[in-house]
Amino acid sequence: MYWDRCRSHPAVRAAHGEIIPARRLTELYVRENTDVSLTDVESAIAEVGRGVIALGTEPSCGS
Repeated sequence: MYWDRCRSHPAVRAAHGEIIPARRLTELYVRENTDVSLTDVESAIAEVGRGVIALGTEPSCGS
């Protein structure tokens, strides 16, 4: 799938180098395939991370 996009999509080809620029490719994917921005996605991921950390600090049922 990635190589198909690389061959057919100018923005993917332009972003490709020795090190794959994951953030730019992710931003392109989010922009073209969703109704949200990369900032929205990053905020949601950070929120989930904070929730997981908060769950890890709660006492367990057996404590």
